[in-house]
Amino acid sequence: MPRFKHPELVRFLRTVDQLEILPRTGYFFAGIRQPESIAAHSYGVALIAMLLADRIKSRVNIERVLRLAILHDTAESLLTDIPNSSFAYMDQAHKEQAEVKAAKELFGGLTCDYIEFWKEFEEGKTLEARLVRAADKLQLAVKIIGYEQSGQGNFDRFWQNMRHQCSDNFRGIELAKELFDDLLCLRDS
Repeated sequence: MPRFKHPELVRFLRTVDQLEILPRTGYFFAGIRQPESIAAHSYGVALIAMLLADRIKSRVNIERVLRLAILHDTAESLLTDIPNSSFAYMDQAHKEQAEVKAAKELFGGLTCDYIEFWKEFEEGKTLEARLVRAADKLQLAVKIIGYEQSGQGNFDRFWQNMRHQCSDNFRGIELAKELFDDLLCLRDS
């Protein structure tokens, strides 16, 4: 057994590396054979969050935004992506409990308190967290439009949910609302 100088980092990196191969499972139910990975999604969220933050930079901590965006789905390296269709068989509280447990295990032993960033995103109370939550939904919209335009999948259910979720997640971020409207125009064109 090797003796690592930083076993907690090795453990963390090996675990989150799984995000590159773990798919966003909700897309399977929409008929996508090769959906994006959780890591690809997280990259897209970070990119969109950065763009939003740069546009409203006078009010937002961009470093915090990027930390939240990068870390927001890391617990899925232990749980995988649990699709919304699962809630017909389990309640949201069980999923949230599992995510907290996974996040504590994942971030345990690391010197920086990454779990606090993860919790901040989950709670969605700060401007930075709301911005990343908005970016999360915008990335989903961008990806779905791409799938639809390539003739893949049926996303009617997604769009119904998205309209409701976006009104909650875009609270106080007019730019996100406007960008979502632009994406809807793109979809309709």
